[in-house]
Amino acid sequence: MTNQLSERVYTGLREEIISGRIAMGERLRETHLAMRMKVSRTPIREALQQLAAEGLVEVDDQGFHASIYSAARVAEIYGCRALLESESARLVAQTGLNSEAQIELEQAVGFCDRLLADARAKGMISDPDVRRAFLEQNNIFHSVLHAACPNRMLRELIRQVGDIPASIRNYFRFSDDQLLESHTAHRRILRALIARDGERAAAQMREHIWAARDRMDPAAFRKFTEASSAIPMPPMASEANRVTSNEQGNDDEKQQVAS
Repeated sequence: MTNQLSERVYTGLREEIISGRIAMGERLRETHLAMRMKVSRTPIREALQQLAAEGLVEVDDQGFHASIYSAARVAEIYGCRALLESESARLVAQTGLNSEAQIELEQAVGFCDRLLADARAKGMISDPDVRRAFLEQNNIFHSVLHAACPNRMLRELIRQVGDIPASIRNYFRFSDDQLLESHTAHRRILRALIARDGERAAAQMREHIWAARDRMDPAAFRKFTEASSAIPMPPMASEANRVTSNEQGNDDEKQQVAS
């Protein structure tokens, strides 16, 4: 039971960090979390230690807090993604897509074909709803491809490297043309996968991830880091503040999307 409880607490906190409900830099007080999740402090401490081992949580003199990502750290993450996901694409192409994965990938690409064609015709590619819809399909595309990788260890490494707070995408700047190019890259990768051309699939995926990394906005990271150090973090952000932060993130997506 203890192991199941610890796993539930770990999974819940991890999802809150990845989704952004727990903000970067937010203090993670064991007592507060235990009261909120209606558990003792032991599973909370175990979960925080596990999350710290994964890099999602950091420890300082005041205790645990959600990790703050610098531009350099995110660039390193994208560099690792480029290596891991290109190898995954190569293996998937070499092994061959199963019919279910191919259908899901084709549906994601087809949806974006229609979405972006309609948005271009209406001059609405910068519309936040269009950006959000594309981001959702982008995530589906990559998730399906990761799941199709025949190497279990590689799948786990990709998950560990790729699981960073969703709010990170607010530090990337994509123009309309760059958004269209990101979609074109998905089509190229899919063609290579279907053709079972492993080296081409790997090259296309590597360039796709590198292109996303190059659209990072270091100034936005610096602004966040300076604001975080200037204002003391509260013991735990209120639910109202989290909602406000999430709403702001949605507005920002007009010019942003991450691969």
